[in-house]
Amino acid sequence: MTAPNIVDVAAIKGESSIKTTLTTSPSTIVFNQVDSNQVYKLNSVVVTNVDGTNAADVTVQLARQGVDYSIISTASVPADASLIVVSKETGIYLEEGDAIQAFASANGDLDISVSYETISETANTLVTRGLVLYLDAADLNSYDASENMLVYSTDLTQASVWGAYNAGTRTAGQTGYDGTATATLLNDTDGTYFYVVNQFVTVPVNTQKYNISFYVKKTSGGTAPYFGCNTFFYDPINSLYYDNVTYPTDQWLIPRINTDTGVDSNAARGGNVIDKGDWWLYENVITHPNVAGYTRLYIEFIPAILTSAGVETGTATGSAIVWNPQIQAFPKYSYPVKTFATAVTSTTENTWSDLSTDASIGELVNAPSFSPDFFTFDGSSNYIKIPNSTTLDVQTFTVEVWVKTNNTFQDGFWFEKGTVNTQYSLFQSNAFIRCRVNIGGGIYDIVVTTATYMNTTDWHHVVFTFTSGSQVCYINGSQVGTGTRSGTLSTNSGGMSIGAYGGYTGGRGYYYDGSLAMCRVYNRVLSATEVLQNYNAQKSRFGL
Repeated sequence: MTAPNIVDVAAIKGESSIKTTLTTSPSTIVFNQVDSNQVYKLNSVVVTNVDGTNAADVTVQLARQGVDYSIISTASVPADASLIVVSKETGIYLEEGDAIQAFASANGDLDISVSYETISETANTLVTRGLVLYLDAADLNSYDASENMLVYSTDLTQASVWGAYNAGTRTAGQTGYDGTATATLLNDTDGTYFYVVNQFVTVPVNTQKYNISFYVKKTSGGTAPYFGCNTFFYDPINSLYYDNVTYPTDQWLIPRINTDTGVDSNAARGGNVIDKGDWWLYENVITHPNVAGYTRLYIEFIPAILTSAGVETGTATGSAIVWNPQIQAFPKYSYPVKTFATAVTSTTENTWSDLSTDASIGELVNAPSFSPDFFTFDGSSNYIKIPNSTTLDVQTFTVEVWVKTNNTFQDGFWFEKGTVNTQYSLFQSNAFIRCRVNIGGGIYDIVVTTATYMNTTDWHHVVFTFTSGSQVCYINGSQVGTGTRSGTLSTNSGGMSIGAYGGYTGGRGYYYDGSLAMCRVYNRVLSATEVLQNYNAQKSRFGL
């Protein structure tokens, strides 16, 4: 933590420092250690002249990264008087590595006292100092899976893309879930089965799945509160709906949502109705039947068609406000993506972007599958490769991953810098986890038994730290292995890889069978406290 976190903190502790004999040479009064994980807030700095006869000058300065910044310079302090240099109203923050120094024009004439608070970083904050690689599948800035294949999800009155049938009205510009005027009011005025349908989304004939979602506004005691949606594949040449008789669950979705209660009377068809405050969010997956001719995918909305028993009547009247219907090619999950005149498709789905200042770009090879916040590797062909960055050619480092292995006995790489076995790596090998480095051409490992610390059910946080003479392996915030190898790490321009060995340019092998959600590399050794901090900051995301 190099900058102060004063909004969400773990602890604040008051401290004081008194230097009774300032000299003509700078003395350090307060120092915030480099790895303190704290910010110091100076509340007061007071200089007192203890010489009963002569005035003396004082200089107080902030030392930061080798540069001295004057807070007060050669200020005169009269005999038997005090000078307030910093008050609580003009507090100064000391970041990690900062110091307060002071010196006087004469030895022994001035005392200085400092009152300050140590502010500890919240346990829910990730450590960022020294971060040189940060890939996170859950962050759209890192992996952008945004997609909405529909046009004008923000305006269901657009006649060119949304058709309306039978008696009813549509009113755009309603307040949507996100507070913008992008929802549409649908009103069935006479019970003649009013519905609104998109003109179609063109789809290939295969076994592709599609995520379907939309928001519908909650009501309270409406006369016909049931809201309907039909989603289906269509053959435009032969004018056929796929399997229009049996309506299989995964090829014809028909949720019927009570907008008072959120109950879906067709819940047996699958899907989820999620409480989003004043709205209900519906989401489900539909699978293409892989039958020739069915090249269109439709979604239609019926504002009021059901009795409380969930039976179509065709006579009910009523209204519903719909916001942001969305279709995405499975397994993308990014809600919500609003569209206007054009659909939104991901342009970066084959890359995984580094969130650190180094901004490396990982390339997905042979399509590792993506779920809401992680990638899954098949153990045979897919991996991610990252071009070389010299910022990772370091002599001290921390490698950190969140993984869920499919097999505790396998050969599978989680991360490697350099071509195989030429720099440093973290991986599974047979029944073991290996934290490996190359020092002067020799290969050295920390080895721990995988099944002792991991299973195939849960996610695990694995960390490897290295500096010459000291290496540590952590799992779920606890130290599980150590080493004492000394020497200079080898470096090369082979780049990095995730899911297989070989870096960016090398040969491949040890394909990982399992899931990986994120990978971080630091150009320094994280302390045990920092490793635990990172684990605690994200464990709830992984159900721990």
